[in-house]
Amino acid sequence: MAFEHLNELRTIEELEDQQGNVRSMIKDLNVQYEGLPFDEGARDKDASLKEEDKEIDKRVIELRARKEYIERLAQADDGAATGTREAYTPPQIIKRPSEADLSRTDDLWAGGRIRADQANERALRITEHARPAKDGVDVERSKERLEKLVRSDLTGETAMYLIKVGSPTYERAFGKIMMGQQLSSEEQRAVNIADAALPAPLAVDPTLMLTSGGAANPFRAIARTVTVTGNTWRGVASAGVTASYDDELAEVS
Repeated sequence: MAFEHLNELRTIEELEDQQGNVRSMIKDLNVQYEGLPFDEGARDKDASLKEEDKEIDKRVIELRARKEYIERLAQADDGAATGTREAYTPPQIIKRPSEADLSRTDDLWAGGRIRADQANERALRITEHARPAKDGVDVERSKERLEKLVRSDLTGETAMYLIKVGSPTYERAFGKIMMGQQLSSEEQRAVNIADAALPAPLAVDPTLMLTSGGAANPFRAIARTVTVTGNTWRGVASAGVTASYDDELAEVS
């Protein structure tokens, strides 16, 4: 099976990011069919994703071996040029944050306040793996808009919200709740099941297609759009200015 799209990923980091997306899709497919046999389409998709996962493993191993070999050659050439031979030190492998690390929020508090900078960076790391909600979405533009929204919130509350709903554990728990299935202890901790207003999991450009009478509402043509971080817009309320005419030298309201 050929995976031509993998040829566009020319670095180990890009391949590992794609592998994370593939494994998330495998988990999502199994959650969708939990307790049920795959149909023909799901079975083919599962097999294809697993083959892609193995192919990425092979490519990452090969690229790392080639990189180490080239570095050894470079060190040998430097040693020959200077007349010295230094001991070879293998390149240090940087450990990438796991899903559990990215979903943590307990280490983002200091003195009762959110560490906004750290929370923002963690939230944006999560959005890198966010999948489009539907076909035809301009992913890059949507992520740029999301990044602007996160960085403009100096309190870090937007980032904390994205860390919560962007967790793979939260997404699995949300799906199980929708299907009336039992949650694991980890999934119960990821969601507040006592809260009736359960937020939807993170998705890039979760556009809603309005089919009610509001689709033809003329007020939508003159209304402005306000981006909020929750389900309520907390704007500044005012009753406006009240004016009246009163008699001269009389007490006025």
